[in-house]
Parts: sequence; structure tokens; C-alpha cells
Amino acid sequence: MKASETATKEYVINKWKNYKKTDLPPAILVPAQPPKSLTTQPSPDRIKRCIPVQRILTELEKIKGSILDMPDISSNKGLTTIKEEIRKAFYGQFTGDFTPLMGEDELKESTYRNVASCILKQDDSNPKYKRITSLVYNWLGTLCRSDKIDKIEIVFNSGRYRAFLHQLHCIEDRQDQLDFQPDLSDESSLEERKFVLERLDKVCKQVSHNRQVRMARMWHGYHRASLPSLLTNGFATLGKNDNGWYGKAMYFTASAKYARRYGNCLIMCYILILNPFPIVTDDAPPNVPSSTFRFYGKGTHQNYQCHYIPVAAADNNPNTIDYRPPVNGIDNALYDELAVFQEINILPQIVVHLQETQLRHASIRGKNNLCDCDWQFTVYCT
Repeated sequence: MKASETATKEYVINKWKNYKKTDLPPAILVPAQPPKSLTTQPSPDRIKRCIPVQRILTELEKIKGSILDMPDISSNKGLTTIKEEIRKAFYGQFTGDFTPLMGEDELKESTYRNVASCILKQDDSNPKYKRITSLVYNWLGTLCRSDKIDKIEIVFNSGRYRAFLHQLHCIEDRQDQLDFQPDLSDESSLEERKFVLERLDKVCKQVSHNRQVRMARMWHGYHRASLPSLLTNGFATLGKNDNGWYGKAMYFTASAKYARRYGNCLIMCYILILNPFPIVTDDAPPNVPSSTFRFYGKGTHQNYQCHYIPVAAADNNPNTIDYRPPVNGIDNALYDELAVFQEINILPQIVVHLQETQLRHASIRGKNNLCDCDWQFTVYCT
């Protein structure tokens, strides 16, 4: 090993040794030219010319191992190798359903700005594509008989994915803190609310991953014409167009069949769950206008991160848009809704495009943005 390379390693390793495990390390400063010997430290002027490699936020021990084996970083090739090792160490912490189903080199479509994508062909002989297609069908569950899948599309936004992972870390740190624990002692229907939270826990357990955090697989129904705008700009604009029956938020559901009522594109997302507030009949009584609901058009309740609502048809009409908490208990709630107030907790992964269907219509003016629209929609169940 060259003396310059050894000296550079020694300098960087010493920087690591000075970090406290509980502290967030600053950018590692690597000399533009390595010191001439092990006993030579870089001058102040040379330190000013240092190259910031990357802020390391987590998994310090793993990344330290990468640095011990690093090549001569006086070359661009060596610097690139270090960055790649750090990148692998960071993303390697995460495994599970929410991680990318394909490598970035396989997501070659650019249908949506800033979003890489790939369409899975139904008759594709690629074993990997077949496996993913099988997973998607399993996650979809049962749709209406008239529904026909046109295509399945994998979508990936690298910036949104990184933000989601950092938010995941943040929630892991917060979820045991007292400030983020539910306090339902002053709420009515306490037992019913506990049942609502138990139902959400069951939904979260359907997602397989290696992290100490709750995460739900949810669907959002959307109309095809506006899909590019949603995937490019994100979900944050949804709450601006609709007051929302259970809060001014972005709405999702664990049921693809329910989401289908609101559009012919079903967007499957993973939602981080920190401190959900359970909504019951007392908050949305029967036989009253939705504008009188407790959380109509409002933000998140107190320190809660989201609102969770098991729902059923208010008038037992399967084609109604009036779904609210059932008066006879959540066991009679066929579907659910999740009102999310921060976009950073949302990670879109799959879009299922369904064929157009010509059936009877119903108005959805003023309904939650499971479909972000103020128009007539098609009722697809037959």
C-alpha cells in the first residue's frame, strides 16, 4: 500500500474515532491531497480545500468498515467507490415489501417527470416480473367482476424514497416517547376506539419488513388523466381541493375494491404510522350532514399523526358515496379510510391501471379525496 494512501486512511479513521456513537457525525473531510506521511497532519489551508464526502446519519459502524477498506481517495475513482459503499450501507439497512421491487437500471420508462417506471406485461416470461405480478394480485385482493386489469406499473422516485427512509428513522426514534402515545382517556366510546386501533394494527401486520415501526399498505383511487401530475408533484395537493369528512388530509384505504370506486388507476402506497387517532360513530353520527362531523375540514387532532376510520354504507346502499363509521360497531365496517396529514409518510410503489367501464354513475361532490375530484364518477361494482 502506498504511503499516501495509508496516511489518508489513518487521517479519516482518526476522524471517526472522535465521534460519539449518539452524535450525528459531520461531513467527513478528506484532504484534496493526502498527507505525505503518517505523522504529517493536513495544514489549515489544506483542510479548507477538503472535499465533503457525505453526511452519515446512521449505521456508523457499518460505514466505518467500508472506510477501513477504502482505496486511494486521491483519485476520482476512489472517491466514487467510497460514496457507493456508503450508499450501500445506508440502503442495506432496509428490507421488506416497501423497498424497490426492481433495480433502478430496470426502471427505464420516463412517463412521469422525476419518476422512473416500468410496465409489467401480463404475458411476460421474465420470472422476476411474474413474481412481482403475483404479489400485486395478492395485494389487490378481490375486485368487482367487471374490473379488468389493463397494466401494472412500478413507479419509483429516488428523492421521495430517501425522504421516506429518513422519516422512518425519525418515527422509530419517536414512537416510544410519551408525547407520541395515544391518550384517549377524555374521549367517548373508549372501548370502540381501542377496537379501531386494533383493526389498524392488523392492517400493519400484513406488511413484511425489518424495521421497528408500523407501516400500512394502502390504496388510492385516481383518474387516469391527472395521474402524471399526482406522481410528479406528490399527494400534498389533494387536501387543498377537499375539506375532507374526517380531516383536511390525503385519503387512503386498505381495500383496493373500495379505492376503485373513485378512479380507474389504483395507486398502492406504503404509509408510515406513528400515532393514529381512531374515529368512531360519535365523531361522525348518522343522519347528519358531513359538514357537521367533528373533524370536517380540520387538521390532525392534537398530537396525532393520522386519523383512521372503519366505514360502512350509511344507508345499506352498496352504490352510495356516504360511508361513515357504522352505528352497530366496527365489526360491521366493510372498508376503512386513513387520513394522512404529511406527505413525507407516503411512498407510492405501484399503479394498477384498470380498463374503462361504462356503468351507472353517482355524484361525489364534497367526498374525501380517495379520488381528488369534484366530478361524477363511475360505480364499478357489478
